[in-house]
Amino acid sequence: MNLETKWLEDFLALAELRNFSRAAQHRNVTQPAFSRRIRSLEHALGVELIDRTTTPLALTPEGRLFHTTARNLLRQMDDGVQPLFRLSGQLGSIPLLGYSPGAFMGRQVNGLLRKIDNLPRFQPVMESSLTNLLKVMALKGGGIAWLPGYAIVDELASGQLVDFAGLDQREKYWGYIEIKLYRNDVRLHAGAERFWSALGKRCQRGWLLT
Repeated sequence: MNLETKWLEDFLALAELRNFSRAAQHRNVTQPAFSRRIRSLEHALGVELIDRTTTPLALTPEGRLFHTTARNLLRQMDDGVQPLFRLSGQLGSIPLLGYSPGAFMGRQVNGLLRKIDNLPRFQPVMESSLTNLLKVMALKGGGIAWLPGYAIVDELASGQLVDFAGLDQREKYWGYIEIKLYRNDVRLHAGAERFWSALGKRCQRGWLLT
């Protein structure tokens, strides 16, 4: 059986919110993509987890049983990979690989940190405007870094990098960036139309284009 971690997190979000639209928004994916992921989880398990005939949604008996299993699986996955640096129990300061203050990501991360109460004691050890450079240093164990999710998919899957915040602190330490693209409502030249067509196809696989 091949279960993806994100499916388990999706299921727990849906079990809590009891609404596909709100759960998809919470997980920062489109509702169709979210629904497909829940269906993929049910297909992998061979049972229906969600009773879709009720309002609000309810868990089936199998879903209620699997709810506990999903929480335990995620906890075991989280505990099974030991990060070099932790939010709690860390001796001394935590080395921080930061962005240059003027960089776009630097402004985003600094804004996020300002909102966090009881912020751990971070010790800046490096600054750069280049995400890839901070990623390389994090892979070498030089400190923690806020990195875009798309840039570290393989590293998270392989365990080379782990989530510093952990499951219970993600709402506080994760940041989300909204990017909007605009075009004229007229026929563009062929190259531009191919570009927008490619964007549309990516949206169908999980992006949201407004």
